[in-house]
Amino acid sequence: MDNLPKAVFDALTSAGFWLDDGQIDDMRIKRCQAIKGGMLVLVVTETCGSLPMITELLEAA
Repeated sequence: MDNLPKAVFDALTSAGFWLDDGQIDDMRIKRCQAIKGGMLVLVVTETCGSLPMITELLEAA
């Protein structure tokens, strides 16, 4: 399962969501029952001000 987040992290970096996935301090992966067509649920929580862009992204949504 350690390779599962790579594509997601690369996409978020490419989209400018964060500078680099090296900013991640805590990561949890939970695999559930397979869903036809696939599904990804991503929850990002800012801690210690390490991702200053998150507030801006949420306000723009």
